[in-house]
Amino acid sequence: MTILYEQWDQHAQRLASLLGVGVTVVVTAQDLVEAVNADPDEVLVVFGPSTALAEAVAFAEQSRTRRPALGVILLRQHLDGSVVAEAQRAGVREVVAIGEGNAIVEACARSVETSRQHSGVNGAPGPDGPTEGQVIAVFSGKG
Repeated sequence: MTILYEQWDQHAQRLASLLGVGVTVVVTAQDLVEAVNADPDEVLVVFGPSTALAEAVAFAEQSRTRRPALGVILLRQHLDGSVVAEAQRAGVREVVAIGEGNAIVEACARSVETSRQHSGVNGAPGPDGPTEGQVIAVFSGKG
């Protein structure tokens, strides 16, 4: 499932149909937080072009430490190098122009795959289940 955070209805409808089945559209920051907290298995949040950069960056920074497997994709009307750099420093996985439908779908697919690879973080079993480890300590009896 994907959460789409977009306040403009026409963008939300177009993006939801582009992203496919299982998209939850939210229009407020409170709805976004509630949707993310309601599903601990959620792996993708897409911020539409109406979202303020500061809001998306703040969400990505918090998610990076609290839920590292949750991917954040940012959509913009126009790509700007400084916007891309700031977003990626905050933990946004990709920044894509709103007019590039195929690029949006591909970015989401890459993010979902990355999330699956991160599924073993924070003690949760990975795709192959938990693995046993062994710790060996070596020390000297003298000096």
